[in-house]
Amino acid sequence: MIENYRIELRYARAEATGEYEITRRNTRRKKTVLVERYKTPVGLFLPDEWLQLALKAIEDAGKNKLLEQIKDYTREHAAWIHSEKDVEFHAVDCLCSGAYRYWENFHYEE
Repeated sequence: MIENYRIELRYARAEATGEYEITRRNTRRKKTVLVERYKTPVGLFLPDEWLQLALKAIEDAGKNKLLEQIKDYTREHAAWIHSEKDVEFHAVDCLCSGAYRYWENFHYEE
């Protein structure tokens, strides 16, 4: 089900890479990298992994037409989103969470 891929929590944290660096005070420090993860009802995912699984769930549910309508609405009304990848990501997030149901001037058929 599509609702199982709604994002409940987005968080990012610094995770160790397994490498070390020498600081200017000649001490050893772990190198870290920022990793973003999404918590959903079905598990914990990296952003790209979540997007692929959510798109597959949308395709399996036959909601591609609704996704395209949400993408068009997003292009028109979300001025802060510029790239096509971000438009798709936002549209999938809105579809999975059901946010599109509460948009005042968005008409859809389920």
